[in-house]
Amino acid sequence: VTSRGLEIVRELKVNMNKLTRRNGQMREELQHILDDDDDMAQMYLTRKMVSEGSPQKKGRPPKVELERLTSLATSSPDIEELEDLLEAFHEQTQGIHHRLETLSKYIDDTEDYVNIKQDSHRNKLIQIELVLTAISIAITVLSTAASVFGMNVPSGLEENDRAFLYISSFTSVV
Repeated sequence: VTSRGLEIVRELKVNMNKLTRRNGQMREELQHILDDDDDMAQMYLTRKMVSEGSPQKKGRPPKVELERLTSLATSSPDIEELEDLLEAFHEQTQGIHHRLETLSKYIDDTEDYVNIKQDSHRNKLIQIELVLTAISIAITVLSTAASVFGMNVPSGLEENDRAFLYISSFTSVV
């Protein structure tokens, strides 16, 4: 786990979130169009053009083609083909959505893994700090006892044969 790797994961997550939002908007719009038959009927541009009688800029289509288009335009709009096409697109967006969810869970799992590793390293550092603090306290207590014996102030303990043993034992226990 490197800082560069974490930066790459962060960028991927930001881009994935943008793509998820855009995919969601696309799914909503497709669902809206699929729910409204009038919107789908409006998507037949050729039929719409022929029914309105607007000519093409570069001439009219041949007479047979014009008759075929006119018959299509005058018949009731057959939206089955368009609906099938839009449903296929909607299913593709659903599949993309599911793949994005899977990728999001994978990125979240990766983040959890990184957090666990960081917690583990933090716990090791705390453990090392605790051991060093305990050692420094022990050294401080022992050095205090040594400094008491090292002073040139008469205390009466220097004449007692067991005073050194008692004080050393007491400081070791503490």
